[in-house]
Amino acid sequence: MLRLTIFAVTILASTLTAHAAKVPVEAFPAESTVVIRIADIDKSVGKIKDLVAAVDPAQAEVAGASLGGFSGVLIDNPARLGVKAGTDWWFAAIVEKGAPEPALVIAVESEDVAAVKDAVGEGYNYVEYENWLLYSKDADAMKKVEQCVSGSEANISKAIDEKAQKMGMEADLGVFLNIKQLVTDYKPELEAAEANLDIILDAAAAEAQGAAAAAPGVDLEAIMDVYGDLGRAVLKSLNDLDSCLFAMSVSEAGIHCEEYLAVTPGTPTAQYLAGSQTGAMKAFAQLPPNELMYAGVNLDMSAMVKWSSEFMSAILGDEAEEKVDIDALVKDMKALEMGGYVSSFRLGSLQNGLFQVAAVYEVNDGAAAKEVYKNMLQAFSAIDTPFLKQTMTYEDEVETIDGKPVDKVTLKQEFKAPMEEEGELNPQQAQAKAMQQMAMQMMYGPEGAVSRIVYLKDRVLATTGGGSDALAALMKSASSPQANPAFSATRSKLDEQANLIVLFDLPSLIVKGVEIASATGLIPPGALALDGIEPSYLGYSLSASEAGLDAKAHIPTEQIRGIYQIAMQGFMMFQQLNGQ
Repeated sequence: MLRLTIFAVTILASTLTAHAAKVPVEAFPAESTVVIRIADIDKSVGKIKDLVAAVDPAQAEVAGASLGGFSGVLIDNPARLGVKAGTDWWFAAIVEKGAPEPALVIAVESEDVAAVKDAVGEGYNYVEYENWLLYSKDADAMKKVEQCVSGSEANISKAIDEKAQKMGMEADLGVFLNIKQLVTDYKPELEAAEANLDIILDAAAAEAQGAAAAAPGVDLEAIMDVYGDLGRAVLKSLNDLDSCLFAMSVSEAGIHCEEYLAVTPGTPTAQYLAGSQTGAMKAFAQLPPNELMYAGVNLDMSAMVKWSSEFMSAILGDEAEEKVDIDALVKDMKALEMGGYVSSFRLGSLQNGLFQVAAVYEVNDGAAAKEVYKNMLQAFSAIDTPFLKQTMTYEDEVETIDGKPVDKVTLKQEFKAPMEEEGELNPQQAQAKAMQQMAMQMMYGPEGAVSRIVYLKDRVLATTGGGSDALAALMKSASSPQANPAFSATRSKLDEQANLIVLFDLPSLIVKGVEIASATGLIPPGALALDGIEPSYLGYSLSASEAGLDAKAHIPTEQIRGIYQIAMQGFMMFQQLNGQ
Protein backbone atom coordinates (compact mmCIF):
# COMPACT_ATOMS: atom_id res chain seq x y z
CA MET A 1 0.00 0.00 0.00
CA LEU A 2 2.83 2.42 0.90
CA ARG A 3 4.61 1.66 -2.39
CA LEU A 4 1.38 2.31 -4.30
CA THR A 5 0.85 5.60 -2.47
CA ILE A 6 4.39 6.77 -3.24
CA PHE A 7 3.90 5.84 -6.88
CA ALA A 8 0.61 7.80 -7.09
CA VAL A 9 2.15 10.90 -5.46
CA THR A 10 5.09 10.72 -7.90
CA ILE A 11 2.76 10.52 -10.90
CA LEU A 12 0.67 13.45 -9.59
CA ALA A 13 3.75 15.58 -8.98
CA SER A 14 5.12 14.91 -12.44
CA THR A 15 1.75 15.74 -14.00
CA LEU A 16 1.54 19.07 -12.18
CA THR A 17 5.12 19.89 -13.17
CA ALA A 18 4.39 19.11 -16.82
CA HIS A 19 1.25 21.25 -16.70
CA ALA A 20 3.17 24.13 -15.14
CA ALA A 21 5.75 23.93 -17.92
CA LYS A 22 3.02 24.31 -20.53
CA VAL A 23 1.48 27.45 -19.02
CA PRO A 24 3.54 30.49 -17.98
CA VAL A 25 0.77 32.21 -15.98
CA GLU A 26 2.56 31.29 -12.75
CA ALA A 27 5.16 33.85 -13.79
CA PHE A 28 2.65 36.63 -14.53
CA PRO A 29 2.08 39.07 -11.61
CA ALA A 30 -1.23 38.98 -9.75
CA GLU A 31 -1.93 42.59 -10.76
CA SER A 32 -1.89 41.69 -14.45
CA THR A 33 -5.06 43.10 -15.96
CA VAL A 34 -4.98 41.23 -19.27
CA VAL A 35 -3.59 37.80 -20.15
CA ILE A 36 -3.61 36.60 -23.77
CA ARG A 37 -2.86 33.18 -25.23
CA ILE A 38 -2.36 32.58 -28.95
CA ALA A 39 -2.36 28.89 -29.85
CA ASP A 40 0.34 27.40 -32.09
CA ILE A 41 0.67 30.25 -34.58
CA ASP A 42 1.35 28.05 -37.61
CA LYS A 43 -1.72 25.93 -36.97
CA SER A 44 -3.82 29.06 -36.31
CA VAL A 45 -2.66 30.67 -39.56
CA GLY A 46 -3.43 27.39 -41.35
CA LYS A 47 -6.98 27.46 -40.00
CA ILE A 48 -7.45 31.04 -41.19
CA LYS A 49 -6.08 30.03 -44.59
CA ASP A 50 -8.63 27.19 -44.79
CA LEU A 51 -11.43 29.62 -43.96
CA VAL A 52 -10.27 32.08 -46.61
CA ALA A 53 -10.08 29.22 -49.13
CA ALA A 54 -13.69 28.32 -48.36
CA VAL A 55 -14.70 31.93 -49.07
CA ASP A 56 -12.42 32.73 -52.03
CA PRO A 57 -9.80 30.09 -53.00
CA ALA A 58 -7.84 32.66 -55.01
CA GLN A 59 -7.03 34.63 -51.85
CA ALA A 60 -6.01 31.72 -49.59
CA GLU A 61 -2.29 31.63 -50.37
CA VAL A 62 -1.97 35.41 -50.14
CA ALA A 63 -3.74 35.48 -46.76
CA GLY A 64 -1.66 32.61 -45.37
CA ALA A 65 1.62 34.16 -46.49
CA SER A 66 0.72 37.61 -45.16
CA LEU A 67 -0.40 36.37 -41.74
CA GLY A 68 2.50 33.96 -41.41
CA GLY A 69 5.02 36.64 -42.27
CA PHE A 70 3.46 39.17 -39.94
CA SER A 71 3.04 36.89 -36.93
CA GLY A 72 6.56 37.29 -35.56
CA VAL A 73 5.97 41.01 -35.06
CA LEU A 74 3.59 40.10 -32.21
CA ILE A 75 6.50 38.79 -30.15
CA ASP A 76 8.96 41.49 -31.29
CA ASN A 77 10.84 38.77 -33.17
CA PRO A 78 9.81 39.01 -36.85
CA ALA A 79 11.80 35.95 -37.95
CA ARG A 80 10.84 33.99 -34.79
CA LEU A 81 14.50 33.10 -34.26
CA GLY A 82 15.08 30.72 -31.35
CA VAL A 83 11.34 30.27 -30.70
CA LYS A 84 10.24 26.66 -30.47
CA ALA A 85 7.86 25.74 -33.28
CA GLY A 86 4.42 24.36 -32.50
CA THR A 87 4.08 26.17 -29.14
CA ASP A 88 1.72 28.80 -27.78
CA TRP A 89 2.56 32.46 -27.25
CA TRP A 90 1.46 34.26 -24.11
CA PHE A 91 1.16 37.93 -23.21
CA ALA A 92 0.38 39.80 -19.99
CA ALA A 93 -0.46 43.49 -19.69
CA ILE A 94 -0.15 45.43 -16.45
CA VAL A 95 -2.07 48.70 -16.34
CA GLU A 96 -0.43 51.24 -14.08
CA LYS A 97 -2.19 54.52 -13.37
CA GLY A 98 -0.31 57.48 -14.73
CA ALA A 99 1.72 55.35 -17.16
CA PRO A 100 1.33 56.34 -20.83
CA GLU A 101 0.63 52.72 -21.83
CA PRO A 102 0.34 49.29 -20.18
CA ALA A 103 3.49 47.30 -19.46
CA LEU A 104 3.55 44.30 -21.82
CA VAL A 105 5.22 41.01 -20.89
CA ILE A 106 5.79 38.41 -23.62
CA ALA A 107 6.34 34.71 -22.94
CA VAL A 108 7.55 32.16 -25.51
CA GLU A 109 8.99 28.68 -25.34
CA SER A 110 12.56 28.79 -26.59
CA GLU A 111 14.89 26.18 -28.01
CA ASP A 112 17.73 28.74 -28.12
CA VAL A 113 17.49 31.51 -25.51
CA ALA A 114 20.52 33.37 -26.85
CA ALA A 115 19.02 33.46 -30.35
CA VAL A 116 15.75 34.91 -29.03
CA LYS A 117 17.58 37.61 -27.09
CA ASP A 118 19.71 38.51 -30.10
CA ALA A 119 16.61 38.73 -32.35
CA VAL A 120 14.54 40.75 -29.88
CA GLY A 121 17.45 43.05 -29.21
CA GLU A 122 18.56 45.44 -26.49
CA GLY A 123 16.25 47.50 -24.37
CA TYR A 124 14.42 44.42 -23.05
CA ASN A 125 14.58 42.73 -19.67
CA TYR A 126 14.57 38.91 -19.58
CA VAL A 127 13.53 36.24 -17.07
CA GLU A 128 13.73 32.48 -17.62
CA TYR A 129 11.03 30.30 -16.12
CA GLU A 130 11.38 26.57 -16.72
CA ASN A 131 11.08 26.20 -20.51
CA TRP A 132 9.76 29.76 -20.97
CA LEU A 133 11.54 33.00 -21.74
CA LEU A 134 9.69 36.11 -20.58
CA TYR A 135 10.71 39.60 -21.68
CA SER A 136 9.51 43.19 -21.57
CA LYS A 137 10.78 46.73 -22.06
CA ASP A 138 9.35 47.60 -18.63
CA ALA A 139 11.95 46.89 -15.93
CA ASP A 140 9.46 47.21 -13.06
CA ALA A 141 7.15 44.67 -14.65
CA MET A 142 10.03 42.19 -15.02
CA LYS A 143 11.00 42.66 -11.37
CA LYS A 144 7.48 41.54 -10.49
CA VAL A 145 7.91 38.55 -12.84
CA GLU A 146 11.12 37.61 -11.01
CA GLN A 147 9.29 37.77 -7.68
CA CYS A 148 6.53 35.50 -9.03
CA VAL A 149 9.10 32.99 -10.30
CA SER A 150 10.88 33.01 -6.94
CA GLY A 151 7.57 32.60 -5.12
CA SER A 152 7.91 35.78 -3.06
CA GLU A 153 4.90 37.42 -4.77
CA ALA A 154 1.50 36.08 -5.85
CA ASN A 155 0.83 35.32 -9.52
CA ILE A 156 -2.28 35.67 -11.67
CA SER A 157 -3.13 31.94 -11.84
CA LYS A 158 -5.55 31.98 -8.87
CA ALA A 159 -7.64 34.71 -10.53
CA ILE A 160 -8.34 32.48 -13.56
CA ASP A 161 -10.96 29.95 -12.56
CA GLU A 162 -11.19 26.44 -13.98
CA LYS A 163 -13.85 27.26 -16.54
CA ALA A 164 -11.91 30.24 -17.90
CA GLN A 165 -8.74 28.12 -18.08
CA LYS A 166 -10.52 25.44 -20.09
CA MET A 167 -12.06 27.92 -22.51
CA GLY A 168 -8.79 29.77 -23.03
CA MET A 169 -6.76 26.62 -23.60
CA GLU A 170 -9.18 25.06 -26.09
CA ALA A 171 -9.50 28.13 -28.34
CA ASP A 172 -7.15 29.54 -30.96
CA LEU A 173 -7.20 32.86 -29.11
CA GLY A 174 -7.94 33.42 -25.44
CA VAL A 175 -8.13 36.83 -23.76
CA PHE A 176 -8.52 37.03 -19.97
CA LEU A 177 -9.55 40.34 -18.38
CA ASN A 178 -8.94 40.71 -14.65
CA ILE A 179 -11.92 42.93 -13.81
CA LYS A 180 -11.38 42.65 -10.06
CA GLN A 181 -7.90 44.15 -10.46
CA LEU A 182 -9.16 46.93 -12.74
CA VAL A 183 -11.88 47.87 -10.25
CA THR A 184 -9.27 47.94 -7.48
CA ASP A 185 -6.89 50.09 -9.53
CA TYR A 186 -9.57 52.56 -10.53
CA LYS A 187 -11.68 52.54 -7.38
CA PRO A 188 -11.28 56.32 -6.76
CA GLU A 189 -12.37 57.08 -10.32
CA LEU A 190 -15.42 54.83 -10.01
CA GLU A 191 -16.41 56.43 -6.72
CA ALA A 192 -16.02 59.86 -8.32
CA ALA A 193 -18.19 58.74 -11.24
CA GLU A 194 -20.95 57.70 -8.84
CA ALA A 195 -20.70 61.00 -6.99
CA ASN A 196 -20.77 62.96 -10.25
CA LEU A 197 -23.82 61.00 -11.32
CA ASP A 198 -25.67 62.34 -8.28
CA ILE A 199 -24.59 65.87 -9.13
CA ILE A 200 -25.78 65.50 -12.71
CA LEU A 201 -29.11 64.08 -11.55
CA ASP A 202 -29.62 66.91 -9.07
CA ALA A 203 -28.98 69.46 -11.81
CA ALA A 204 -31.29 67.58 -14.18
CA ALA A 205 -33.99 67.41 -11.53
CA ALA A 206 -33.76 71.19 -10.95
CA GLU A 207 -33.95 71.80 -14.68
CA ALA A 208 -36.86 69.38 -14.98
CA GLN A 209 -38.90 71.44 -12.54
CA GLY A 210 -38.46 74.46 -14.76
CA ALA A 211 -39.22 72.43 -17.86
CA ALA A 212 -42.39 70.88 -16.43
CA ALA A 213 -44.53 73.68 -17.80
CA ALA A 214 -42.88 73.41 -21.22
CA ALA A 215 -43.41 69.63 -21.33
CA PRO A 216 -46.83 68.86 -19.90
CA GLY A 217 -47.63 65.21 -19.40
CA VAL A 218 -43.99 64.18 -18.98
CA ASP A 219 -42.41 63.83 -15.55
CA LEU A 220 -38.79 64.56 -16.47
CA GLU A 221 -37.63 64.43 -12.86
CA ALA A 222 -39.00 60.91 -12.46
CA ILE A 223 -37.30 59.86 -15.68
CA MET A 224 -33.97 61.15 -14.38
CA ASP A 225 -34.50 59.17 -11.18
CA VAL A 226 -35.03 55.98 -13.18
CA TYR A 227 -31.88 56.47 -15.22
CA GLY A 228 -29.97 57.47 -12.10
CA ASP A 229 -30.94 54.26 -10.30
CA LEU A 230 -29.90 52.28 -13.37
CA GLY A 231 -26.54 54.07 -13.58
CA ARG A 232 -25.79 53.52 -9.90
CA ALA A 233 -26.74 49.84 -10.19
CA VAL A 234 -24.30 49.39 -13.08
CA LEU A 235 -21.46 51.09 -11.18
CA LYS A 236 -22.11 49.05 -8.05
CA SER A 237 -22.31 45.79 -10.00
CA LEU A 238 -18.70 46.27 -11.13
CA ASN A 239 -17.63 45.43 -7.58
CA ASP A 240 -19.33 42.04 -7.95
CA LEU A 241 -17.44 41.03 -11.10
CA ASP A 242 -14.36 38.84 -11.02
CA SER A 243 -13.12 38.43 -14.55
CA CYS A 244 -14.01 38.00 -18.20
CA LEU A 245 -12.68 35.45 -20.67
CA PHE A 246 -13.04 35.87 -24.43
CA ALA A 247 -12.17 32.91 -26.66
CA MET A 248 -12.17 32.63 -30.45
CA SER A 249 -11.61 29.69 -32.77
CA VAL A 250 -11.41 29.60 -36.57
CA SER A 251 -12.05 26.75 -38.99
CA GLU A 252 -13.24 26.25 -42.54
CA ALA A 253 -16.75 26.04 -41.03
CA GLY A 254 -16.57 29.64 -39.79
CA ILE A 255 -15.64 31.74 -36.76
CA HIS A 256 -16.79 30.76 -33.28
CA CYS A 257 -16.52 33.03 -30.22
CA GLU A 258 -17.32 32.47 -26.56
CA GLU A 259 -17.35 34.86 -23.64
CA TYR A 260 -17.59 34.12 -19.94
CA LEU A 261 -18.17 36.84 -17.35
CA ALA A 262 -17.49 35.48 -13.87
CA VAL A 263 -19.33 36.92 -10.86
CA THR A 264 -18.30 36.69 -7.21
CA PRO A 265 -20.54 34.10 -5.47
CA GLY A 266 -23.03 35.45 -2.94
CA THR A 267 -22.95 39.03 -4.22
CA PRO A 268 -26.13 40.94 -5.16
CA THR A 269 -25.31 40.50 -8.85
CA ALA A 270 -24.91 36.74 -8.43
CA GLN A 271 -28.22 36.53 -6.57
CA TYR A 272 -29.95 38.56 -9.28
CA LEU A 273 -28.58 36.39 -12.09
CA ALA A 274 -29.56 33.24 -10.21
CA GLY A 275 -33.21 34.15 -10.82
CA SER A 276 -32.79 34.22 -14.61
CA GLN A 277 -34.09 30.90 -15.85
CA THR A 278 -32.87 29.80 -19.25
CA GLY A 279 -34.92 27.96 -21.86
CA ALA A 280 -34.47 25.95 -25.06
CA MET A 281 -36.96 28.14 -26.98
CA LYS A 282 -38.17 25.24 -29.09
CA ALA A 283 -40.97 27.46 -30.44
CA PHE A 284 -38.46 28.72 -33.03
CA ALA A 285 -39.54 25.71 -35.11
CA GLN A 286 -43.08 27.16 -35.31
CA LEU A 287 -41.97 30.35 -37.06
CA PRO A 288 -41.87 30.59 -40.87
CA PRO A 289 -38.58 29.28 -42.34
CA ASN A 290 -35.90 31.32 -44.11
CA GLU A 291 -36.78 34.65 -42.50
CA LEU A 292 -34.15 37.39 -42.30
CA MET A 293 -33.91 37.43 -38.52
CA TYR A 294 -34.98 35.35 -35.53
CA ALA A 295 -34.90 36.40 -31.89
CA GLY A 296 -35.93 34.64 -28.72
CA VAL A 297 -36.13 35.78 -25.11
CA ASN A 298 -36.57 33.63 -22.02
CA LEU A 299 -36.83 35.86 -18.96
CA ASP A 300 -39.16 36.51 -16.05
CA MET A 301 -41.78 38.26 -18.19
CA SER A 302 -43.76 39.39 -15.14
CA ALA A 303 -40.67 41.22 -13.86
CA MET A 304 -40.18 42.78 -17.29
CA VAL A 305 -43.78 43.97 -17.35
CA LYS A 306 -43.45 45.38 -13.84
CA TRP A 307 -40.29 47.31 -14.76
CA SER A 308 -41.82 48.57 -18.02
CA SER A 309 -44.98 49.62 -16.23
CA GLU A 310 -43.06 51.47 -13.54
CA PHE A 311 -40.95 53.21 -16.18
CA MET A 312 -44.01 54.28 -18.15
CA SER A 313 -45.68 55.40 -14.95
CA ALA A 314 -42.63 57.53 -14.21
CA ILE A 315 -42.97 59.16 -17.61
CA LEU A 316 -46.74 59.65 -17.56
CA GLY A 317 -47.23 60.25 -13.87
CA ASP A 318 -50.22 58.78 -12.06
CA GLU A 319 -52.35 58.54 -15.20
CA ALA A 320 -51.23 54.99 -16.06
CA GLU A 321 -51.63 53.73 -12.48
CA GLU A 322 -55.19 55.07 -12.39
CA LYS A 323 -56.13 52.98 -15.42
CA VAL A 324 -54.93 49.61 -14.16
CA ASP A 325 -53.61 47.95 -11.01
CA ILE A 326 -49.96 47.23 -11.91
CA ASP A 327 -49.46 44.78 -9.02
CA ALA A 328 -52.55 42.81 -10.06
CA LEU A 329 -51.31 42.79 -13.65
CA VAL A 330 -47.92 41.40 -12.62
CA LYS A 331 -49.64 38.74 -10.50
CA ASP A 332 -51.76 37.65 -13.47
CA MET A 333 -48.66 37.63 -15.65
CA LYS A 334 -46.89 35.25 -13.27
CA ALA A 335 -49.92 32.96 -13.31
CA LEU A 336 -49.52 32.57 -17.08
CA GLU A 337 -46.15 30.86 -16.54
CA MET A 338 -44.94 32.43 -19.75
CA GLY A 339 -41.90 30.56 -21.01
CA GLY A 340 -40.65 33.45 -23.07
CA TYR A 341 -41.29 34.22 -26.70
CA VAL A 342 -39.68 33.91 -30.13
CA SER A 343 -40.09 36.15 -33.15
CA SER A 344 -39.00 36.50 -36.75
CA PHE A 345 -38.55 39.46 -39.08
CA ARG A 346 -38.77 39.84 -42.83
CA LEU A 347 -38.81 42.67 -45.35
CA GLY A 348 -42.02 43.03 -47.35
CA SER A 349 -42.52 45.69 -50.00
CA LEU A 350 -43.07 49.43 -50.19
CA GLN A 351 -46.67 48.81 -51.23
CA ASN A 352 -47.63 46.32 -48.48
CA GLY A 353 -45.24 47.48 -45.76
CA LEU A 354 -41.54 46.84 -45.28
CA PHE A 355 -41.59 45.58 -41.69
CA GLN A 356 -43.26 42.24 -41.06
CA VAL A 357 -42.86 40.54 -37.68
CA ALA A 358 -44.19 37.19 -36.48
CA ALA A 359 -44.12 36.02 -32.85
CA VAL A 360 -45.01 32.97 -30.76
CA TYR A 361 -45.62 33.33 -27.01
CA GLU A 362 -45.64 30.18 -24.86
CA VAL A 363 -48.29 30.34 -22.09
CA ASN A 364 -50.27 27.88 -20.01
CA ASP A 365 -53.66 29.44 -20.79
CA GLY A 366 -54.36 31.31 -24.03
CA ALA A 367 -57.70 32.71 -22.85
CA ALA A 368 -56.12 34.12 -19.69
CA ALA A 369 -53.29 35.58 -21.78
CA LYS A 370 -55.84 37.58 -23.76
CA GLU A 371 -57.26 39.21 -20.64
CA VAL A 372 -53.80 40.02 -19.30
CA TYR A 373 -52.75 41.58 -22.60
CA LYS A 374 -55.92 43.66 -22.83
CA ASN A 375 -55.41 44.93 -19.27
CA MET A 376 -51.78 45.81 -20.02
CA LEU A 377 -52.83 47.57 -23.21
CA GLN A 378 -55.43 49.55 -21.30
CA ALA A 379 -52.73 51.02 -19.05
CA PHE A 380 -50.84 52.58 -21.92
CA SER A 381 -53.43 52.78 -24.69
CA ALA A 382 -52.93 56.53 -24.98
CA ILE A 383 -49.68 58.45 -24.65
CA ASP A 384 -49.62 62.16 -25.30
CA THR A 385 -46.37 64.08 -24.98
CA PRO A 386 -45.13 67.29 -26.57
CA PHE A 387 -43.29 65.16 -29.13
CA LEU A 388 -45.49 62.11 -29.72
CA LYS A 389 -49.16 61.23 -29.59
CA GLN A 390 -49.81 57.49 -29.54
CA THR A 391 -53.05 55.53 -29.30
CA MET A 392 -53.67 51.77 -29.37
CA THR A 393 -57.07 50.30 -30.16
CA TYR A 394 -58.02 46.68 -29.39
CA GLU A 395 -60.74 44.94 -31.43
CA ASP A 396 -62.13 41.48 -30.60
CA GLU A 397 -62.62 38.82 -33.25
CA VAL A 398 -62.54 41.08 -36.31
CA GLU A 399 -61.98 38.16 -38.69
CA THR A 400 -61.47 34.40 -38.84
CA ILE A 401 -58.49 32.47 -40.24
CA ASP A 402 -58.66 28.67 -40.50
CA GLY A 403 -61.62 28.71 -38.15
CA LYS A 404 -59.76 30.65 -35.45
CA PRO A 405 -61.01 34.10 -34.28
CA VAL A 406 -58.51 36.87 -34.87
CA ASP A 407 -58.16 39.97 -32.68
CA LYS A 408 -56.63 43.16 -33.98
CA VAL A 409 -54.57 45.90 -32.33
CA THR A 410 -54.05 49.15 -34.19
CA LEU A 411 -51.20 51.43 -33.20
CA LYS A 412 -51.39 55.04 -34.31
CA GLN A 413 -48.40 57.28 -33.82
CA GLU A 414 -48.29 60.97 -34.62
CA PHE A 415 -44.99 62.79 -34.23
CA LYS A 416 -45.94 66.34 -33.53
CA ALA A 417 -44.58 69.06 -35.76
CA PRO A 418 -42.40 71.73 -34.10
CA MET A 419 -44.41 74.53 -32.49
CA GLU A 420 -47.66 72.87 -33.55
CA GLU A 421 -50.70 74.85 -32.44
CA GLU A 422 -54.44 74.50 -32.60
CA GLY A 423 -55.92 75.07 -36.03
CA GLU A 424 -54.28 74.87 -39.41
CA LEU A 425 -50.63 74.02 -39.87
CA ASN A 426 -48.18 76.20 -41.71
CA PRO A 427 -46.69 74.73 -44.95
CA GLN A 428 -43.56 73.40 -43.21
CA GLN A 429 -45.61 71.66 -40.51
CA ALA A 430 -48.00 70.21 -43.06
CA GLN A 431 -45.09 68.84 -45.08
CA ALA A 432 -43.56 67.26 -41.97
CA LYS A 433 -46.84 65.53 -41.10
CA ALA A 434 -47.25 64.26 -44.66
CA MET A 435 -43.76 62.77 -44.54
CA GLN A 436 -44.56 61.08 -41.21
CA GLN A 437 -47.69 59.50 -42.66
CA MET A 438 -45.78 58.37 -45.76
CA ALA A 439 -43.06 56.80 -43.60
CA MET A 440 -45.63 54.88 -41.51
CA GLN A 441 -47.29 53.58 -44.69
CA MET A 442 -43.93 52.49 -46.12
CA MET A 443 -43.05 50.68 -42.90
CA TYR A 444 -46.37 48.95 -42.22
CA GLY A 445 -48.51 49.19 -45.37
CA PRO A 446 -51.83 50.88 -46.16
CA GLU A 447 -53.58 49.80 -42.94
CA GLY A 448 -50.75 51.09 -40.76
CA ALA A 449 -49.19 49.42 -37.72
CA VAL A 450 -51.75 46.68 -37.22
CA SER A 451 -51.09 43.52 -35.19
CA ARG A 452 -53.23 40.40 -35.56
CA ILE A 453 -53.43 37.92 -32.69
CA VAL A 454 -54.72 34.39 -32.31
CA TYR A 455 -55.03 32.88 -28.83
CA LEU A 456 -54.60 29.11 -28.74
CA LYS A 457 -54.69 26.71 -25.80
CA ASP A 458 -50.99 26.94 -24.84
CA ARG A 459 -49.59 29.70 -27.03
CA VAL A 460 -50.30 33.02 -28.62
CA LEU A 461 -49.55 33.75 -32.28
CA ALA A 462 -49.15 37.35 -33.41
CA THR A 463 -48.02 39.24 -36.50
CA THR A 464 -47.41 42.90 -37.23
CA GLY A 465 -47.49 43.99 -40.86
CA GLY A 466 -48.25 41.80 -43.83
CA GLY A 467 -52.00 41.76 -43.28
CA SER A 468 -54.05 38.60 -42.86
CA ASP A 469 -51.73 36.63 -45.14
CA ALA A 470 -48.85 37.00 -42.68
CA LEU A 471 -50.88 35.59 -39.80
CA ALA A 472 -52.18 32.76 -42.00
CA ALA A 473 -48.57 31.86 -42.87
CA LEU A 474 -47.59 31.88 -39.18
CA MET A 475 -50.54 29.67 -38.24
CA LYS A 476 -49.55 27.22 -40.97
CA SER A 477 -45.90 27.05 -39.89
CA ALA A 478 -46.90 26.74 -36.22
CA SER A 479 -49.18 23.77 -36.93
CA SER A 480 -46.81 22.11 -39.43
CA PRO A 481 -43.19 23.14 -38.73
CA GLN A 482 -40.86 23.00 -41.73
CA ALA A 483 -37.17 22.18 -41.79
CA ASN A 484 -34.80 25.15 -41.79
CA PRO A 485 -31.29 23.69 -42.31
CA ALA A 486 -29.43 27.02 -42.28
CA PHE A 487 -31.11 28.01 -39.00
CA SER A 488 -30.44 24.62 -37.40
CA ALA A 489 -26.76 24.67 -38.42
CA THR A 490 -26.12 27.90 -36.51
CA ARG A 491 -28.52 27.17 -33.64
CA SER A 492 -26.56 23.99 -32.84
CA LYS A 493 -23.43 26.10 -32.24
CA LEU A 494 -25.11 28.22 -29.56
CA ASP A 495 -26.11 27.43 -25.98
CA GLU A 496 -28.89 24.85 -25.86
CA GLN A 497 -30.43 26.66 -22.88
CA ALA A 498 -30.28 30.47 -23.02
CA ASN A 499 -31.98 33.70 -22.01
CA LEU A 500 -31.42 35.40 -25.35
CA ILE A 501 -30.91 33.98 -28.84
CA VAL A 502 -30.53 36.02 -32.04
CA LEU A 503 -29.93 34.72 -35.56
CA PHE A 504 -29.46 37.17 -38.43
CA ASP A 505 -29.07 36.61 -42.18
CA LEU A 506 -27.21 39.78 -43.18
CA PRO A 507 -26.46 38.87 -46.84
CA SER A 508 -30.11 38.03 -47.53
CA LEU A 509 -31.18 41.29 -45.89
CA ILE A 510 -28.88 43.18 -48.25
CA VAL A 511 -30.18 41.21 -51.25
CA LYS A 512 -33.77 42.04 -50.31
CA GLY A 513 -32.84 45.67 -49.77
CA VAL A 514 -31.23 45.77 -53.23
CA GLU A 515 -34.40 44.31 -54.76
CA ILE A 516 -36.51 47.02 -53.12
CA ALA A 517 -34.06 49.75 -54.15
CA SER A 518 -34.04 48.44 -57.74
CA ALA A 519 -37.84 48.51 -57.86
CA THR A 520 -37.80 52.20 -56.93
CA GLY A 521 -35.01 53.08 -59.39
CA LEU A 522 -32.43 53.90 -56.71
CA ILE A 523 -30.16 51.15 -58.09
CA PRO A 524 -30.09 50.08 -61.76
CA PRO A 525 -31.81 46.69 -62.18
CA GLY A 526 -29.27 43.89 -62.45
CA ALA A 527 -26.41 46.10 -61.21
CA LEU A 528 -25.60 43.49 -58.56
CA ALA A 529 -25.49 39.78 -59.43
CA LEU A 530 -26.55 38.26 -56.11
CA ASP A 531 -28.36 35.13 -57.26
CA GLY A 532 -25.81 32.70 -55.77
CA ILE A 533 -26.11 33.81 -52.14
CA GLU A 534 -27.34 31.00 -49.88
CA PRO A 535 -29.44 31.48 -46.73
CA SER A 536 -27.22 31.47 -43.64
CA TYR A 537 -27.28 32.95 -40.16
CA LEU A 538 -24.80 34.49 -37.81
CA GLY A 539 -25.94 33.64 -34.31
CA TYR A 540 -25.62 34.88 -30.74
CA SER A 541 -26.77 33.45 -27.42
CA LEU A 542 -26.60 34.77 -23.87
CA SER A 543 -27.16 32.69 -20.74
CA ALA A 544 -27.26 33.87 -17.14
CA SER A 545 -26.61 31.88 -13.97
CA GLU A 546 -25.43 32.52 -10.44
CA ALA A 547 -21.86 31.99 -11.69
CA GLY A 548 -22.15 34.78 -14.26
CA LEU A 549 -22.90 35.27 -17.94
CA ASP A 550 -22.06 32.99 -20.85
CA ALA A 551 -22.24 34.22 -24.43
CA LYS A 552 -21.60 32.46 -27.73
CA ALA A 553 -21.40 33.87 -31.24
CA HIS A 554 -21.05 31.89 -34.45
CA ILE A 555 -20.42 33.21 -37.96
CA PRO A 556 -20.68 30.39 -40.53
CA THR A 557 -18.56 30.38 -43.66
CA GLU A 558 -21.67 30.81 -45.82
CA GLN A 559 -22.39 34.10 -44.07
CA ILE A 560 -18.84 35.36 -44.61
CA ARG A 561 -18.92 34.21 -48.24
CA GLY A 562 -22.19 36.04 -48.85
CA ILE A 563 -20.92 39.29 -47.33
CA TYR A 564 -17.69 38.98 -49.34
CA GLN A 565 -19.60 38.42 -52.58
CA ILE A 566 -21.81 41.44 -51.93
CA ALA A 567 -18.79 43.60 -51.08
CA MET A 568 -17.00 42.60 -54.30
CA GLN A 569 -20.15 43.21 -56.37
CA GLY A 570 -20.65 46.58 -54.72
CA PHE A 571 -17.04 47.55 -55.43
CA MET A 572 -17.41 46.63 -59.10
CA MET A 573 -20.67 48.57 -59.38
CA PHE A 574 -19.03 51.60 -57.77
CA GLN A 575 -16.20 51.45 -60.33
CA GLN A 576 -18.68 51.19 -63.20
CA LEU A 577 -20.73 54.13 -61.97
CA ASN A 578 -17.57 56.21 -61.72
CA GLY A 579 -16.38 55.16 -65.19
CA GLN A 580 -13.30 53.29 -63.99
